[in-house]
Amino acid sequence: VWFAILFVITMEISYTTPPIGRNLFTMKAIAPEGVSFADIIRACIPFVVLDTLALLWIIAFPQLALWLPKMMIR
Repeated sequence: VWFAILFVITMEISYTTPPIGRNLFTMKAIAPEGVSFADIIRACIPFVVLDTLALLWIIAFPQLALWLPKMMIR
């Protein structure tokens, strides 16, 4: 379960970072005409930083990721 959560968070980060960021291309497609791709990349930086911090926290403290599945078993 812990590895699956790490994998999902890592994939989420990869979808919002260049050069293969699919979410970036989706946002560019629906953005108004004046919005550049660089603007979209700059806008996603806080989300990538927070996702990376969450990933590091879950690596450091695996019980954070395993708390909810343990509660479901009871």
